[in-house]
Amino acid sequence: MHVLITNDDGPESDGLTALHAALEPHADVSVVVPDRERSACSHIVGLHRPISVAEFRHAEIGDIYVVDGSPADCVRLAMGAILTRSVDWVISGINQGANIGVDVFYSGTVAAAREAAIQGIPAIAFSQFIRPQTQPNWKLASELAELLFDHLTRLGPPRPHYWNVTFPASSTGGEPPAVDVVRLSIDGLPLRYAQEPATDASPGGYRYHGVYLDRSQAEGTDVRTVFSGRVAVTPMTLEVTCPEFLNQTMPQPG
Repeated sequence: MHVLITNDDGPESDGLTALHAALEPHADVSVVVPDRERSACSHIVGLHRPISVAEFRHAEIGDIYVVDGSPADCVRLAMGAILTRSVDWVISGINQGANIGVDVFYSGTVAAAREAAIQGIPAIAFSQFIRPQTQPNWKLASELAELLFDHLTRLGPPRPHYWNVTFPASSTGGEPPAVDVVRLSIDGLPLRYAQEPATDASPGGYRYHGVYLDRSQAEGTDVRTVFSGRVAVTPMTLEVTCPEFLNQTMPQPG
């Protein structure tokens, strides 16, 4: 099995090292990541400028590729230009921060998995929730990623679907968290902004001040699951058409 790893945190991410350690025993792994952090870039792709690609020697992984573009660009370039072999799975992450609920629409990590699904390749996006003033247990995250990679890839290619997986906040010691398959929360994040004055370094304006932990935690959703200390696994689909309205008759001109 040939697996492409990408992320939105760049080549120096602890999550990248943890994910590579999880997958290397099970697959032939290629790594193509953004050359710097691209968090919250969503599904942007570069269509109107050249995108540079360079080889990079990672201290723990070895030779990888870095791209002056988004996570979705990494997937597109890996399949269309960089790699000489076909890819069986795309695994994105492990993101430093949760991607639950409507986060998936902003996340570069999840966009990479979605782009893979668009190209007909099954994919998983892994993320690690980090509570304020805490450090994640990357060893545990790596073990969970290995467990779920082995299980989800055995289920077969979920075309045109992909998986979104978020690990709860963790620390050293204690029992590994349970794993739940749950639906995606569609409740919005708190919309709170504060106006900042202009300075020599900034023109000023409105800065987002919503508190992540204040979001809705509806029962049976990935948000409730992760905030309750469990792993959330959500099957995702590219199908976004609302079928209830497909048989509606529309007014015609003339």
